[in-house]
Amino acid sequence: MKHIKDFIMNERYMGSITVEEFKNKLTQIKSLFENIEEIYLSFPDGLQNITNDFHNYEGCINHCYSAGITACEELTDEADKLIRKFENEY
Repeated sequence: MKHIKDFIMNERYMGSITVEEFKNKLTQIKSLFENIEEIYLSFPDGLQNITNDFHNYEGCINHCYSAGITACEELTDEADKLIRKFENEY
């Protein structure tokens, strides 16, 4: 566990971030997931089915970009609360 603590305590992660900066970064991340979705949906349907069946549901590309987009939306909705928590705990 020591390496995780060292990683968290790294100077890079000890800085501050505004709610707006956090939201902007989440928007960038969401955009990348949407790009993945666009590329994935350009596969023929049969190939999408084959690739979905190749991994368990949680590991398939379709689930990953869908969950990533949803996470970004939910984190953005709660950004004020999350930044307050960050400021109080770190």
